Amino acid sequence: MSIAHCFLLLPLGKLLRNIHSSIFLQVNTEKNINNEALRSLVDLSKEMNSAAIDLAFTPPLLRCILSWLYPFTKHARMFNFLMRRVQNTVESRRSGQNTQNADLLQVLIDVQPYGCNKILQGSVNREKHFSDQQIFSNVVIFMFAGFEAMSSALSFSIYLLAKHASEQEAILREWNERFPDKSVREVTFEEVRQLKRLDMVVKECLRLYPPVPVVVVRRCLQDTVVSGQFIPAGINVAGCPWLIHRDSDIWPNPEVFCPERFAEGATKQKRGAYFPFGLGPRVCPFKELALITLKCALLRLLISCTLKLTGDSAGEVQACARSMTLVPERGIHIKLDRRMV
Repeated sequence: MSIAHCFLLLPLGKLLRNIHSSIFLQVNTEKNINNEALRSLVDLSKEMNSAAIDLAFTPPLLRCILSWLYPFTKHARMFNFLMRRVQNTVESRRSGQNTQNADLLQVLIDVQPYGCNKILQGSVNREKHFSDQQIFSNVVIFMFAGFEAMSSALSFSIYLLAKHASEQEAILREWNERFPDKSVREVTFEEVRQLKRLDMVVKECLRLYPPVPVVVVRRCLQDTVVSGQFIPAGINVAGCPWLIHRDSDIWPNPEVFCPERFAEGATKQKRGAYFPFGLGPRVCPFKELALITLKCALLRLLISCTLKLTGDSAGEVQACARSMTLVPERGIHIKLDRRMV
């Protein structure tokens, strides 16, 4: 079976979007492709990519003016529509009309009375609750994250595994050694967490091809000097994971795919040398969920198939960032051969 242009013509983002919209919007995207909520989600995701880059380099005064005008824009109307849809879903579950869902949204609803301390520490040490607004906004953010960013990470990870066949076998070898039962069954999160080689490979894939390669923006809160460069308060500073992840002063042979960089006992990276999901307190809130989803998807694929490059992808795939997200310029051509059980 040959998959051509797996990112653009057979987008993994579409599959992830189907999953997320089904969970959070209660929309069957296969049977209801013209659903208004789904259309709003798709349109808003496309606009947010380019808008985020534009906003990052907008002067503070102009940004302030644009913030006053924002409530009257189409973008704001679509975002508010999605927020209302998520709110309706939450209210439906609270009323008992839909109580069978075991998903992230239900987790947020269940822990709301206890706050984030119950999640992080297993107990409640102080009063700190989630507001409804925090639940609604984080769910919408999660749905956006399930579009281009996750499909980008999955696409380039598949490409690198197809290019380095020995890593496919190394991952499977560790899987079979730890879990010798080869019957067809679901891969669990706990099993995936025990696979060190898979973890190393995924981290190296994200180093070489960070889903958001250009802009990780933080605002300078006070006048400061960094490496002799004066940065005034109020200025946005954009970090570039693509450049830092490939800096030879930080990473030896940075262009080489080498999962051993992340092996136990390997030299630890400098703080800020690796940030595919951002840095600091504003790091992507769904970092761990994204990693475990990526690992599960890759492992299930490797258990079932071997990956081989074909067509133009047999050489070096050219990556580009048409907006916020890294994509293969001409798609990725992969041949999947079913493994004989």
